[in-house]
Amino acid sequence: MQEYRAEVQFILSADKQLATEIEFDLKRFEREQEELKVQEVLVLVKSCFEHFSAGRMASFKTDVSKLFFFSLKHFDHFSHDRIETHRNSIH
Repeated sequence: MQEYRAEVQFILSADKQLATEIEFDLKRFEREQEELKVQEVLVLVKSCFEHFSAGRMASFKTDVSKLFFFSLKHFDHFSHDRIETHRNSIH
């Protein structure tokens, strides 16, 4: 897409309505993607809670690890140092 950036910008500058519609659709798509991420996190949290409540510690630890790495992949709230610290602590 980068190689066509100038052409796309030229086309969209000529058609403001199309540019507005594309921007709206992209924002809606981004919101939907964020909602999917939140749903995945909720499923993992529920699984963690169920395993912990049932005393299945191995499954609980696996789910917590999945949740942690999912968060690292999809949310930019963690530094590289935190990732390495966590990886070293689970091995």
